Amino acid sequence: MNLLIVYPYWTYPEVAIEFLIKMAKRGHKITAIYANEDPKKLTIYRLDENITIYGAQYLDLSIRGRITKKYPYFLNFRHILNNEECEVIIIQLPLFLTTVQTLKIAEKLRKPTVLEVHGVYAHRNQALNLAQKIYLYTIGQWEFKKASLVRCLTKEDTQEIVRYGVPPHRIRIVPNPVDTELFKPSPNRDDNVLMWTGRMVPEKGLPYLIKALSTVVHEYKHKEVRLLMAGDGPQKPLIIKLIRKYNIQHNVSLLGILPRKEVAKRLSKASIFVFPSIKEGMPFSLLEVLASGLSAIGTNIPGIKDLIIHKYNGLLVPPRDSEALAKAISYLLDNRDVRLKMGENARKYIVANFSYQKILPRLERLYAEAIEVHNMS
Repeated sequence: MNLLIVYPYWTYPEVAIEFLIKMAKRGHKITAIYANEDPKKLTIYRLDENITIYGAQYLDLSIRGRITKKYPYFLNFRHILNNEECEVIIIQLPLFLTTVQTLKIAEKLRKPTVLEVHGVYAHRNQALNLAQKIYLYTIGQWEFKKASLVRCLTKEDTQEIVRYGVPPHRIRIVPNPVDTELFKPSPNRDDNVLMWTGRMVPEKGLPYLIKALSTVVHEYKHKEVRLLMAGDGPQKPLIIKLIRKYNIQHNVSLLGILPRKEVAKRLSKASIFVFPSIKEGMPFSLLEVLASGLSAIGTNIPGIKDLIIHKYNGLLVPPRDSEALAKAISYLLDNRDVRLKMGENARKYIVANFSYQKILPRLERLYAEAIEVHNMS
């Protein structure tokens, strides 16, 4: 199958490229398009004979990266799509104008499309949340109407996008996959190392994590505990400020953005992963954590509760509740056998349900079905 995948931008390029390689190994020819690092430059990179990657030119409407890393409007986009033969076009994320561009061109080219929803909207401030919902009720409705099929990652996202005019019979649930060979347990784990990975943005709930860690250190007397934070983003200055406010500088290490293999190595040796998000789709980072056989503490919200089964492979706590988060962290620090058993269960659960071997055949069926739906319309 010839696939064309349109990304607004790559937050985690290694994850995106890993997916392209896995699909190509199953016999597919893939073209990927994303917003180039240099917005004025078009780059074409052939990863191998079956994978071509375009770094497209674009206008960046993101307001200097304050709202999202990039908000691109592609330039010379029609020319790229005209030059690439494809059987189905996969489009990432409805809230971007690149989705509008792609759907319009796909309609003219008479190509089937799959629109992917990775979390319905991003949690920001009240005004931006309202703006996103207005977009979904207007432009989003048009996008959902034009797409051949819509892919969601969770049942909750499916229920939510129906409100924006998506016919339920055109929605398919296929979760994200994870590389269970790269992310796997280590026989040796550190006893007092917490870890978090991701992008430092408001929906990740990081202020609640920092406050919870302060409670663990100062009230629960786990003076030796360390939190490793791998990632970057616009909230990093706030995180640094809170670390100093709570006087836990010696307990937190900001690692920045790490190579994927280094993330896998650190996850395999950590004690507990803490994920205090307020809003999620289906986070790759949590899939990687559980595949690494690491016990996890997450908030009881869609996307996270689809992966963490309370008291089986981790613990769920209410969102925005630093006290509950601190109590859960302290409990797992004090009960090594419990967290190790949860880690074993986590690995089993992910291998059985979210490995590439399980998910890629489901995606292939989805793409083939999109072609059938398009041909019948």
